[in-house]
Amino acid sequence: MTTKAKRLPRGFRKGHGGDLACPHRDVSCCEACAQKHEEIVEVYGQHFWVTDPAERIKRRPPTAIRKPLTLEVRKDFYDATHTPGSGALVMCSEVFDHWVARVRLTDTQALLAFPKFLTIGIGFEKETDWNTNLPAGLDAERIYEHIKHNAGDKAITREVCLEAIQMLQAHAARLLAKGKSAT
Repeated sequence: MTTKAKRLPRGFRKGHGGDLACPHRDVSCCEACAQKHEEIVEVYGQHFWVTDPAERIKRRPPTAIRKPLTLEVRKDFYDATHTPGSGALVMCSEVFDHWVARVRLTDTQALLAFPKFLTIGIGFEKETDWNTNLPAGLDAERIYEHIKHNAGDKAITREVCLEAIQMLQAHAARLLAKGKSAT
């Protein structure tokens, strides 16, 4: 499959060495512009315009795992939107906006705990196939085996995933024990 070559957006220009400059800077690309265009790839401080998705992946530097892993909790979202006994919540593909807890694994991937029917599910934030997750109450190893193909990066190891899943399971268990089932 070939990708149609996209031209540089208005105001962007190629600098020396093939790096990219945005309209806001003379010789580099600002963070806002880099985030706006998926074709912009940063490699050790230099930005490049790359139209081929496979080439973008190859050019990116190796991923670093965030250590120590940290549990992020969205208490405000959970408390404002979930009342025990109110009925089932149907999953949608926008899970990344509806998580109650998250463990960032890399700058581009995280494991999430989110409302799933009458419980809390665990899955990756970015998935290659939609809705691959399992309830938090299952064995961590079983959850990992079911979702591992969505890790998206070889730097995300089994051990790191299991540690993150266990952190999310502990938080989910605390919420469910308080009677705050995701209903």
